[in-house]
Parts: sequence; C-alpha cells; structure tokens
Amino acid sequence: MTHKYTVQQIETLGTKCKFQSMGAERDGWIMPDGFGVDYAGFGQLTFDPESIATLDQVGLMRARVATASKLLLEHYSTRPSSQGEVRLEQDGTMLLMCSANEASRLVTLVLTVKFQSGAASWRSANLTNLTDALDTDEQWRPSYSEWRHGGWYVTNVRYPSGAIGCVSNNYEDGKWRIACDPRREGLNEPGDFTFITRDAAARAERELVRIEALSIQAVLASTPPKESISFAGTINAAAA
Repeated sequence: MTHKYTVQQIETLGTKCKFQSMGAERDGWIMPDGFGVDYAGFGQLTFDPESIATLDQVGLMRARVATASKLLLEHYSTRPSSQGEVRLEQDGTMLLMCSANEASRLVTLVLTVKFQSGAASWRSANLTNLTDALDTDEQWRPSYSEWRHGGWYVTNVRYPSGAIGCVSNNYEDGKWRIACDPRREGLNEPGDFTFITRDAAARAERELVRIEALSIQAVLASTPPKESISFAGTINAAAA
C-alpha cells in the first residue's frame, strides 16, 4: 500500500523532526500512523515505521506504536475487538494491551515488544493471553506433545516469554520435574522441585506461568494508559 498525505495533513498532524531511514537522514515528518514523510524535489517519499530511528520522542513513539500494531495484526494474526492501549513504554520496551475474541470468548492480550535503541525496529516480541495465564479453573487438564529429549511439552501452558511448558522424568531418580524450572539451582539442590506424576508437574508449571502473569497484571494496574490505538489503519483514525 502506498501512503500519500496532503500538505494540510502533514502540516497539522505530522511531527516535524529529523529521522534516519533507508540509510540516510531525513528532515521531514512522522505522521500519526507512524510513517515518515520527506520530499525529493516535488516528489513525496514515505518510509515504513519499522525503518525509522529518531531522537524525537513523539515521532519515535508513533513509529513504535505502528510497528507493534502491525506485529499484532499480521505476525500474530490477531483481530482486536477494541482499541488498544500502550500501558508502558520505557527502556525500549512497550506493552500493548487489547481485547480479542478467541474461541467465542473475550480475552485480554498483552503484546510485549523490545525495540532497538532509539529506533522502531524490534528485537523481540511476545504475545500473552493474560486471561488464560491467570485462569485458576480446577477442571483444567494438561495436553501434551512428546519432546525429543525424553519429556513432554505441555501445549496448553505458555509463558509470557512465548515459551511452551515442558515436563520430564528423564533423570536418574525418575522423578517428574519442570524441565526449565527457573527456581532450580541444580539436581538435588535448592529449588529442585519434584512431582509424583506428569500431570502434577504440568499443573505446577501452570502455576509458575500464573505468577508471571500476576506480575504483568500488577504493572498494567499501576500504569495509566499512555496512548490509545485504533487498529483501523487510517491516518484519520490514528489522529482521533
């Protein structure tokens, strides 16, 4: 899609700043939808948000929000049912929260994006279904997929980092453990929690995920929205 803006849109909605894109410095504008604009003679040039680096904090926020929104819509194929909110943006890390319909129910999703310093290009991104991660339904049952190292993926346990749960009894004592338990210093050392059954280990890992999700929930509760995001993808919606 080719983005073109009117002079009025640029002058009234654009953030005037210098930015780097496509290997050169531009003296132009960053629009509410995160695209950069510059001119070559009478020709208007536009630059994808993800290609932008700038010292201008307003322009950088616009480009990063656009990059995060694109990740949510295209990389994760998510269709939010409401406007999103940027709840935290510091040290190059952004939290984008929104609601979406999944399996005929409304869930809260949190996208965590880590950006390159001073730029809208991203280093890592993880999408967390906060509703599922916080769930305490006692009727929950783990589902498994065999792991090549002698254990089992717990396919319906997913960490905020994006990692899938994994349990194993492939140890000398034959006891079940969470394969990558962050509390474990070593076998038979402090933090080495063992379980009698595979299901017990999976449930314990689910609780670890819930603890991480509670930390995210606390951050969201203590951080006011910095910006609301429309997923309509138009300059008018972004400017509203």
